[in-house]
Amino acid sequence: MNFPGEFILMAATLMRIKAKMLLPKPQLGDEDELKIPRKINTTTTRIPTLKGDGI
Repeated sequence: MNFPGEFILMAATLMRIKAKMLLPKPQLGDEDELKIPRKINTTTTRIPTLKGDGI
């Protein structure tokens, strides 16, 4: 590998390590927070607009 390629690889590796350090770590035992949130059904909810929907 050439020198510029090695430099880019090292910079990317260091950025990945730093990003992992900055992310919050999940707490063990909080199983409820680790579940995938369910999708909110927005098709049945009517959102008023500014065109005079009786607001």
